[in-house]
Amino acid sequence: LDVGTDAIRFNNPLLPKTRSELAMPLISRGQTIGALSIHSTEESAFSPEDIATFQTLADQLANAIMNARLYEQLQHELEERKRAEEEVRLLNAELEERVQTRTADLHRSEETFRALTENNPLQITRYDRETRYLYANRTANGAPPEELIGKTIRETTKNPLTSDFAEASLLKVFETGEPLKIDYDSGGKAATWWLAPEFGPDGKVISVIATTTDITERVRMEEELRQRSVELQTTNKELEAFSYSVSHDLRAPLRAIDGFSRILMEDFRASLPPEAESFLNRISTASHQMGQLIDDLLRLSRITRLEL
Repeated sequence: LDVGTDAIRFNNPLLPKTRSELAMPLISRGQTIGALSIHSTEESAFSPEDIATFQTLADQLANAIMNARLYEQLQHELEERKRAEEEVRLLNAELEERVQTRTADLHRSEETFRALTENNPLQITRYDRETRYLYANRTANGAPPEELIGKTIRETTKNPLTSDFAEASLLKVFETGEPLKIDYDSGGKAATWWLAPEFGPDGKVISVIATTTDITERVRMEEELRQRSVELQTTNKELEAFSYSVSHDLRAPLRAIDGFSRILMEDFRASLPPEAESFLNRISTASHQMGQLIDDLLRLSRITRLEL
């Protein structure tokens, strides 16, 4: 700042012709952002009026620079915001597409599940830890499955003993995590109740899936087979006794025939004509064959007592 003859004089090696230099700070919004330097080849070139004028110019320049910087920053922020908004838009579109795909997959899975369960001959139900129905494809009494959803097994079972047993069985599967098979007979109908645990991500049982299979016809057939087996065993025993009795009854006359034919051969061989001797030999051979047949009958009667 050179305003008079008392100003310090020095030589500026970068500007050797400079004899007066005026430096004005560029201040905007209380922040110094630079400086304005004015040079003159004359000594004591700047008057107080010049300084005031240049100070006004410096203030305006500082405000202009600050506004330019703010505008550039604002433009940069706007571009960043647009870029962020575009990224968000793309992410939202991708997320929406994924949601739609996942929803379609879940819809197809649900349709497949319903097709499998609704057309399954088994009665399929699902229970929570309070033994409330979460799902049912059909009911035992033909009522709509919707009447079961949300109700406990105790609320839907009229017989207290049956509800106590069913509730205890479900809670046991929840506690142990092990499947359970129960055969029962109710109202003249036999069924098998399979209880299978369903585990959550933490490894705990979150529900129990039950399938009920009507085995009334199978039980009836098994009982019928058991009765027929008893009848068959009785028949076999009767047949064995009959075969044993017949074989023993046949052995007595057979031994007589064989014995007398041997006596004839031994005592009267010299007086027998050749044709009679041939007949006696044939009688003896037939007797032995008959004895073999009797032994075979006895072995045949014992077959029912042997393993296959």
